Amino acid sequence: MKNYKQFHDGFFEGLWIPQKGTAKIYLGTITGERATVVLNGVVMLKATDFREGNIIFDVTIRTAEEITLMDIAELYDLQQDRQPAAWEDQLLEKARKQGFQLFQISASYGGSCLALCATFEFTGNGRSAALDLI
Repeated sequence: MKNYKQFHDGFFEGLWIPQKGTAKIYLGTITGERATVVLNGVVMLKATDFREGNIIFDVTIRTAEEITLMDIAELYDLQQDRQPAAWEDQLLEKARKQGFQLFQISASYGGSCLALCATFEFTGNGRSAALDLI
C-alpha cells in the first residue's frame, strides 16, 4: 500500500467523470497545493458523503495483490457479513490477473472515494483558469 501523506488534512475538492472508464479526482493539500488524480480503466467508482469542506484523512493506492473481497463488497454496497457470490470471486481474480489497483480517499470529515482501476496518475493542478475562477 502506498500512502500519500501530503494530503492528510487536505481537501477532496471534486470529482469529474469525463467519459466512461475515466475519472479525475481533485485534491488540495493543507498548504494550498492542488493535484489531480487521473484514473483510467475504471471498473467501479464509489464516492460518498460529499460536502463542502471535505477533509482527507488519507489517500492510498493498493496493488492488485492487496485487493480483497471486502473491498469488492464495499465498492458495490454489499453486506459485509454475507457469503460472496461467484461474480465477486471472478472480479477479484480478474483484478489480480490484470494488475488493477484500488484508489482510496478516507475522510476525516465529508467525502470519501473508492475506485477499482487499471492505472492512475497524479498531475499538477491540471485545472483550467476558468475552473479556478468558479
